[in-house]
Amino acid sequence: MDFAAAGRLEGPTRALRHHLDTDASGGDLYSYYKANLAKGDWVEQATSGNGHGGTIAFSRSSTPTWGGTIYLADHKIHVIMGQDCPCGVPS
Repeated sequence: MDFAAAGRLEGPTRALRHHLDTDASGGDLYSYYKANLAKGDWVEQATSGNGHGGTIAFSRSSTPTWGGTIYLADHKIHVIMGQDCPCGVPS
């Protein structure tokens, strides 16, 4: 999956922000990420869905300080990774 834009947030946090436009509905995206997130090293911390998308907070089971939040809506995916996650974007 290629992200349309990536960059560091300004201000007191060094979190990473990724945004992707997609043809999928928010409900389909939410179901997909809920079902597939735990297949790797990721663990859900909290979820909230409304049928048109939702949010999923997650972290790594091997390194709990690495994680973030996925915001899902119709045709949109927005991911904010926490400041401790080494996500490959130079600082």
